[in-house]
Amino acid sequence: MKSTGLYLKVLVILGLVALIWVFWPRKIADQEKTGSALSVEMPAQSQNQNDNQISPEDQEDLKHLDELEKFFVRYHCDDPDNNIAGNYLEYAHHYGVDWRLLPAISVQESSCGKHQLYNNWWGFGSSSGLVHFQNIYYGMDYIMAKFKDSPYAGKSLPEILQAYGPKIEDPDHPGHYIPSPTYYKEVMGLINQIGQ
Repeated sequence: MKSTGLYLKVLVILGLVALIWVFWPRKIADQEKTGSALSVEMPAQSQNQNDNQISPEDQEDLKHLDELEKFFVRYHCDDPDNNIAGNYLEYAHHYGVDWRLLPAISVQESSCGKHQLYNNWWGFGSSSGLVHFQNIYYGMDYIMAKFKDSPYAGKSLPEILQAYGPKIEDPDHPGHYIPSPTYYKEVMGLINQIGQ
């Protein structure tokens, strides 16, 4: 009897070790492969006291970073890597998209990730079946890239939001759908809360 109990304990321990060995390296490798494709570089503090000037562009980035972080705190947003604001800024710069757009949509669509499905914080593709993302950074990258293309290219923020947001049936033309008259106003309100 004692040998059977010992045998089961050894099997359990070996099973746990095998699970750790199998899954732990993959998890680390996946994080390295699927983390943010863009690296966020905030201005470094100068070691030379005579050379601690920060460029106007870097000052603006720091201001935007601070505004986004305050916005995320206000809405109790999840921050899986303690740099979600920096990632939003980096993707926005990379694609030339307004830096406030996707964070505001994430609050509107999923309470900033709290009610998301499939790492889709932005409700992207919800009218045709929610798009699944491997992680939130793939989602940021994919959607920011989409904002550079039709039907969003060259449009103002309200026009982008009308194209992006939900559609409702046109009361004057049954069977035809129009942009929700409230969605873009709600998201624009969030954008204005973030900053200018």
